[in-house]
Amino acid sequence: MKTEKSPIGTRQSFLWIELFAFFFITPFILIPFRQFLAFKIVPILILLGIGIYVYLKNQTDFQNSNLIRFTNMGTHAKGMLLIIGFGVPVLIAFTRQMIPGHLFSFPATHPKMWTIVMVAYPVLAALPQELIFRCFFFHRYGKILVHPKAMILANGISFGMFHMFYGNPVAPLLSMAAGFLFAWRYHRSQSLPIVAIEHGIWGNLIFTIGTGWYFYSGAIQ
Repeated sequence: MKTEKSPIGTRQSFLWIELFAFFFITPFILIPFRQFLAFKIVPILILLGIGIYVYLKNQTDFQNSNLIRFTNMGTHAKGMLLIIGFGVPVLIAFTRQMIPGHLFSFPATHPKMWTIVMVAYPVLAALPQELIFRCFFFHRYGKILVHPKAMILANGISFGMFHMFYGNPVAPLLSMAAGFLFAWRYHRSQSLPIVAIEHGIWGNLIFTIGTGWYFYSGAIQ
């Protein structure tokens, strides 16, 4: 006797296919086009971020408060500072060893551009990424990645894979580590502002230290 698949089972199957297509296969598709897309990444992120924002605002089962929540910011700020205190010396040592010519070279040689990046990156790059990779990802695929550890693992790996785009092994590895951190932070805080602030801080730090060379579109070959 043939049994029909339940609507819930069908929807979950579709979500699995969608998840892998969008967040695990697309990074490989983008690699051959990285030179063409190099300096178009920020505009693309902004457009995607706006689209995701509109999508989430129209979802009845999405908590709109996640977009503005600042609950327990003090507690999260302490955690951020502890991780930064450990991570910054590691990034400095790594940059000094691997690309010594770039260590603090950005603010030293291009102070005006560095200032612009410090202001623009958190808003134009970090914020839309967090809308896509944390708010959307957690909302859309929380129905199939029901265990927090599974969600954080999948989210961090996908976030790292999208940075293969830069054509070097450092960008995806560092981004994967950051992806685990940001996914964990979003899981704990359920707050776009908090995780976007953390993302913005780390982005500004790596560009200041010099590790940002691995994430610079002009370095893509």
